[in-house]
Amino acid sequence: MPFALKHEVVDRFIAGETARELAREYELGGPDVVLRWARQQRKCGRVREQNESDLGAEQDQLRREYEKLQAEKAYLKKLIELKAQGRF
Repeated sequence: MPFALKHEVVDRFIAGETARELAREYELGGPDVVLRWARQQRKCGRVREQNESDLGAEQDQLRREYEKLQAEKAYLKKLIELKAQGRF
């Protein structure tokens, strides 16, 4: 989850919203996630941002997933074309 979003969740929790409400709204694993982020922020002064290597690895993974989806899209497009021609 992006740093800014974690920060927003923790800020809203500190402002008085319940961890359960926030976990439901942001589709987190449960209220314990919000509580953990709040503890982190209290302990470290703020929730730590991901370091550059983590972001680079995530970007590479997203790029591979995008390329896979583009290939699947091209395959399905060709399949529809062949079916329309009666060749499949």
